[in-house]
Amino acid sequence: MLSKSLDWTQELELLAQKGLESEIADRQAQGHPIFYSQEGLLIMELPNGRCFEYQHTESGQRQIMRQVSPS
Repeated sequence: MLSKSLDWTQELELLAQKGLESEIADRQAQGHPIFYSQEGLLIMELPNGRCFEYQHTESGQRQIMRQVSPS
């Protein structure tokens, strides 16, 4: 019984990961950046693959801090 539960969980995780990868690819194909955190840094990745660390200012705007290597 536990084996079936683990198989189902692994399949669900795989489907979720594939869905996420598809959504990311769609957004980039439409010319939109994607945002994520990496090792505690906020990262904005442009459709051309360039990545930037950014922070939010007090007014809520994004402030680019520096370019970083793609993950």
